[in-house]
Amino acid sequence: MTLAALEGLSFGIILDGALVFLLLVTIGFAFRLDRKLSALRAAQSEMERLSGSLTRATREAEEGLQGLQASAGKLGEQLGRDTQAAGATVEELRFLTEKAQDALSRLEGGVISARERSPLPRPAAARRPAPRPDLREAPAAAPVSDGIDFEESES
Repeated sequence: MTLAALEGLSFGIILDGALVFLLLVTIGFAFRLDRKLSALRAAQSEMERLSGSLTRATREAEEGLQGLQASAGKLGEQLGRDTQAAGATVEELRFLTEKAQDALSRLEGGVISARERSPLPRPAAARRPAPRPDLREAPAAAPVSDGIDFEESES
């Protein structure tokens, strides 16, 4: 072998070595890329599963909201009807209270005039009738009691 042949051979070996090195690096990158693509495919199937789950949950929430809106609409209509009925009842009670007040006034007037015409003597306190409350004004609400007096039960 001559020097020129050895130089050609060593140049060829160097080129082959560089090519082998580059192929090994490429194979290493291919393995890394394959692992990352496998992880991406696994994540993609998980994302599809989560997306389907989110879609179902969204659909159920929308159906629940529609049901809630329908129920609220029905309850609102019922509340409106009940409010109108309560208003009518209040007006009827006012009317009845006024009529009862008028009847009481007439009855009281009749009792007073009958006493004045009566030949029986009356005591001094009975000559003046006690003032009567006006039933047209609503009295203040009395406190509600359950009938248990805690101060007496402690002793």
